[in-house]
Amino acid sequence: MTTRLAGNGFAAAALRMGAAAVVWGLHFGAVYGGTALACARGVPQAAPVVVAIATVCAMVALLWVVQAGWRERAAFEPLFSASLAGFALLAVLWEAAPALWVPACGGR
Repeated sequence: MTTRLAGNGFAAAALRMGAAAVVWGLHFGAVYGGTALACARGVPQAAPVVVAIATVCAMVALLWVVQAGWRERAAFEPLFSASLAGFALLAVLWEAAPALWVPACGGR
């Protein structure tokens, strides 16, 4: 018995449906971890750069998931994947927004 990750198997479907949540989680960790590291190292000017790079990477990945799911929206799984990626895209933008208005590291 072999397990395939590509195709129509359960594992492949679960990976496609959970891709948006994984991308959001990675973005969350990169934004908060990168900002904490920049503050701990005494370079608060690096925090917005980290947030911008993480946000652009996450947005590209999520837009790819939305586009791939929207192409085959007749079935439940691709439509669910695209919808979850759309919500994750909003969450990524919501996480990145404070970098525009709030000084990093408490204004130090």
